[in-house]
Amino acid sequence: MKVKVAVTAVSGKKEKEQGWVRFTPINGKWVWEDFGAHFNLNLLTKFVAPGLYELDLENSALGFGERPKYQVEAVKFLGAFTELAANT
Repeated sequence: MKVKVAVTAVSGKKEKEQGWVRFTPINGKWVWEDFGAHFNLNLLTKFVAPGLYELDLENSALGFGERPKYQVEAVKFLGAFTELAANT
């Protein structure tokens, strides 16, 4: 599923198998928590700055009532927070 999100943190340590991204969905509704997702380290260069992104997410949670387990499949950078703030 493709979602527009605000990415606030990214971790891509070379000694780890996968990276981790922290984000909050931007869908016009109130969201009371942020989410996290793993990604292949080959996507690390796509996360250029904290800001707005479109993420293609896959949820690998299998059981009923299980918390989501997101994996980032694709990343599209939409704009950095600093750029957006400069335009207001």
